[in-house]
Amino acid sequence: MDTEHFINNLSSQIEAIKPKCPIRASLKLTGATFLYIALLLAFFGLRPDIINKLHSTLFVAEVALLAVILFATCLAASLSAFPDIYGKSNWLFAPLIAFGLFAVILFWELLADNPPAPSPVHDYECLICITLFSLLPSLAMLFYINGLATTNRGLSGCLAVLTGFASGALALRLSEQTDAISHIIYWHYLPLFVFALIGYFLGDKFLNK
Repeated sequence: MDTEHFINNLSSQIEAIKPKCPIRASLKLTGATFLYIALLLAFFGLRPDIINKLHSTLFVAEVALLAVILFATCLAASLSAFPDIYGKSNWLFAPLIAFGLFAVILFWELLADNPPAPSPVHDYECLICITLFSLLPSLAMLFYINGLATTNRGLSGCLAVLTGFASGALALRLSEQTDAISHIIYWHYLPLFVFALIGYFLGDKFLNK
């Protein structure tokens, strides 16, 4: 009876632990990332011709899809941090859909760039800026995921770094005054494949170790 009373006493003191919701977490992380982008733009300034560019449907679509990619990768990263993908494994396709639409917009912009806009005098400097801009949100996402119980370490790391890359690319697109779409594709967006591989390696090697 003493043992039974002891067990009942312990069980009555246990409080239910509410599991983290990845959807709510991704909304908070996305909001924090957009605030970070706003601070970057406040410091470096918007491109001088931003008002005119907002009248360009393709430019607005490109920027909007970058924002969608940011949210989609953040959401997928949050879901992948749960061993069962929080029961929403189909949602992991959201980044692929966003990237597919983004590729279509870039293709249309490439066709519309006739005659081609002059390329800027710099090239790899853009990649360096995106990398530096991406560091903080990428590390924040990796830190968040590392606090959970992911069994999809490589995927989680890849998505976390892509979230950071999207934020860096979005900040630079809104601040750098260039319309040479071939330059933008080559130095702004194609490196995302390298970022994805780096994220996969970091996640596989270090998450939950």
